Amino acid sequence: MQHSTMDCLPEDLLMQILVKIPCNKSILRCTSVSKSWYSCIKSPVFITLHLRRKNNDQYLLCDFKSPSGRDRYVSINNDTESLAERNRLLFPGEQSYGMVVHGCCNGLVCYTKTYNGPIWLWNPAIRRVKELPRYKDHGRSCFGLWFDKKVNDHMVAKISTGQGLSVDVYSLRTNSWKTITERVPAKSVSADRDLAYVDGKLHWPVGRKGSSGSWMICSLDLKTGILRETLISWNKKLSDLYLTPLGEHSLAVFGSTDASDSEGWAARRCCMAQAYDQNMNKLYAIDLERATSYNLHRVVGLRNNGEALFLELDSDDSGLVCCNTTTKVSKRFVSRLQYYKLQRVRPFIETLILLDDEDAEESITPNLSRLWLCLLPYFLFCSAPVFLVLSVVFNFY
Repeated sequence: MQHSTMDCLPEDLLMQILVKIPCNKSILRCTSVSKSWYSCIKSPVFITLHLRRKNNDQYLLCDFKSPSGRDRYVSINNDTESLAERNRLLFPGEQSYGMVVHGCCNGLVCYTKTYNGPIWLWNPAIRRVKELPRYKDHGRSCFGLWFDKKVNDHMVAKISTGQGLSVDVYSLRTNSWKTITERVPAKSVSADRDLAYVDGKLHWPVGRKGSSGSWMICSLDLKTGILRETLISWNKKLSDLYLTPLGEHSLAVFGSTDASDSEGWAARRCCMAQAYDQNMNKLYAIDLERATSYNLHRVVGLRNNGEALFLELDSDDSGLVCCNTTTKVSKRFVSRLQYYKLQRVRPFIETLILLDDEDAEESITPNLSRLWLCLLPYFLFCSAPVFLVLSVVFNFY
């Protein structure tokens, strides 16, 4: 009787009720209540409405590497000073060796398994994963993931280098690739970093050949196909450059330099932070070595509020440092962190993206905290002969 009463509710009223349910197992259980609920929750309109709701909890997706460097896993953490871990997951599939995360947007994680292998979109919240169609192979590639509000579509870009620059863009809505530019001549086409998307343009850093410590930012307008190069000026030679979107209309740039300790061991030290608008006009530049007293190692990403997170150099009290690039105020975010395992930190929200995708499959991602429960039967089975032999020996004596 209760189900039939709920089924009589208008569809718009039903959506207003269901959209308040958080994106976890509860919303998925609601699909089993009735056919109308199932159709409502899996509809593209409801998924978009659920994505745009104001009470979406904001988390951080942390990308880790095992101490051996072979395996990778991700964890969903609270965006607080404790960085409390909510859930730790293995990548979908049997093995996590060689996994590389290329971006995170609206609860989707873009990753690849092997060089020139397939590209995957994964939603850890609803345990759905989708293998993208095969793409043209033009050699070494880098990738980027973003959401285009103008067309209400999630996009994946692949930039490959060879004799020129080849750019292909995947649309989740059409499930197809489109070539934007093919073999565009350019001075710098070594696209070996993840892409940052800001206002219709893709950005990536490139080290200038024959100029040690000199870097530039390549910006490609996806609409016009025009490639622009912006030289990064700094008073020190930079050994690395990291780009990430800062809000919807700005680009954050972090530079590192090599520093040596008293024993001559070379260590990377994050020394500068810059920001640019959508037209690559510099908004500000900060000397991090003067702005903070912390010994910053490298940037790992941004929080949901735009504050940057840095790893400290190895010390007895190493951890994560949070820096507000606007106020230039820095503080300890997490203490005593094993920094060599943490690769990147990205803003993350739980959504229903891929729930209505017929090509997406349920991902098998065992929770590491419960992994011992899965291995317990195998351990008992393998150890049974040993216990049997020991019991015979003790009974004999």
